[in-house]
Amino acid sequence: MLLALSLSSSAQWITLRLPDTPRLATGEPNLAAPAPKNYAGKSALSGIWQVIIPPRTAPGGGRAGLRIDLPKGYQIPMQPWAKALWDKRYDVDLGAGRPSERCLPHIGPDALFFELFKIIETPQETVILQEEFNFYRQIHTDGRKLPVNPNPAWLGFSVGTWEDDTFIVDSLGFKIPSWQEYGWFDNSGIPYSEALHTIEKFHRVNFGRMHLDVTVEDPAVFTRPWTYGFDFELQPDTELIEDICENERDSPHLLAK
Repeated sequence: MLLALSLSSSAQWITLRLPDTPRLATGEPNLAAPAPKNYAGKSALSGIWQVIIPPRTAPGGGRAGLRIDLPKGYQIPMQPWAKALWDKRYDVDLGAGRPSERCLPHIGPDALFFELFKIIETPQETVILQEEFNFYRQIHTDGRKLPVNPNPAWLGFSVGTWEDDTFIVDSLGFKIPSWQEYGWFDNSGIPYSEALHTIEKFHRVNFGRMHLDVTVEDPAVFTRPWTYGFDFELQPDTELIEDICENERDSPHLLAK
């Protein structure tokens, strides 16, 4: 049995020694080393990343999201009806009704806050592979423009450009669940409409750290654009593993009012 477990673990590539990882004299990855360069001579974003959770402002359990992860006192500029809907989703429904209950993905920026994700860069596009549910996201860097009146997609439509060492991702066309009037921007239930537009700015600080700022605009929901930021830590010497969601398995047990 021990041999079988050992072979299984090895076959999943959970731990391995990647040749391009800078190392300390001890052999451990040197996360403070300079960021590597990509095909365009910019600070490469490629690698497997995980969000660094900041000190949380309140308990949230599985609901979590920006409700408790934004700095204490940060006010999202919501229209009054949107704030009331957010409060209901969080305090009354206790998070019931979110798309992930049905194995559907978190939208664009929010998907980066769940489990690991891998960034792969090519001259034509940057791809984000999500470990959770095995979803992927394409950010086109071939010069195309965002589509006009796109058929909505869960992860939206994205184009990317470089400004010095910052990768700027412009996204729109986010889908709303068919059973709801407004989507879930994050796990705590911030609503959004089909007018949602996001600008993400990725900057790799060094080998082991990446910073992301997200600007959110949706005039149907918010009174003005707003911005939040998070840091991510590289997960060296590892690999993504398959994570499949079994549709509808948990939703009958969830509370909804």
